[in-house]
Amino acid sequence: MKEKETILEQLADFTAGIDCGSLPENVKRKIVLCMMDALECCLSGNAGDPRLEAVWEYVKRREGNASAYARGKKLRCGDAVFYNTVAGAISSRNDISKSGSCHAGSVVVPVVLALAEVEGSSGEKVMEAVLAGYETMIRLGIALRASAMPKAFRSTAVLAPFGAAFAAAKLLGLSKEQTVSAASFACHSAGGLNNWVSEGTGEDVLQNGWGARNGVEAALLAATGLPAAKSALEDQDGFLAAFSAAEQRERITERLGEAWHI
Repeated sequence: MKEKETILEQLADFTAGIDCGSLPENVKRKIVLCMMDALECCLSGNAGDPRLEAVWEYVKRREGNASAYARGKKLRCGDAVFYNTVAGAISSRNDISKSGSCHAGSVVVPVVLALAEVEGSSGEKVMEAVLAGYETMIRLGIALRASAMPKAFRSTAVLAPFGAAFAAAKLLGLSKEQTVSAASFACHSAGGLNNWVSEGTGEDVLQNGWGARNGVEAALLAATGLPAAKSALEDQDGFLAAFSAAEQRERITERLGEAWHI
């Protein structure tokens, strides 16, 4: 008897099967709209915000092949992802999934565009990767939203590495096993607290950036063939248990490939 696949394996099969040519037209239109929205947020004149300027000082000396939006300079891919994600999050106009309680576009789009620039990817591959990131990030968010996750955690921060890892894995064309490892690695960096609200210090935008970059690094590490736990979500000591969401595991794969959450 074939062993039942883990949630990560099911999601990896699903994202591998995303093909731009067979997607419903309304889904493809929504991908484009979400990308336009995320880019507008990144380019909306946030220069001068002390958080963004601090990030720029931090990343600007490490040159690479991925563009830092509106700065006229190319950075290492992870640094470009971090900078662009923070720039977009500062706008506070990012799209939101109410069912998944997260801002998927602010994380997924900068990840995919930076990697696509480095890899020379086609527009179709970009759209497929964006959809892979949205769907996985929102689906896990649905499970968390229905759970007893402590209110101290910020949902987008917790979910960001996960969606970023799946998006990056799809764009890079990773195998099923590598994609599972990427998402599993990403689970280890899930986190982000809401206490910034009390002091008004605004670390929420940095959380998006850290999560996006961590997801990219997880995918690049997985691309080497290094394995990771396939049961990182549902294991008794895994992600869902850590965030009091074990009883909501079925929500993650419900109508997978039929219902599009983007």
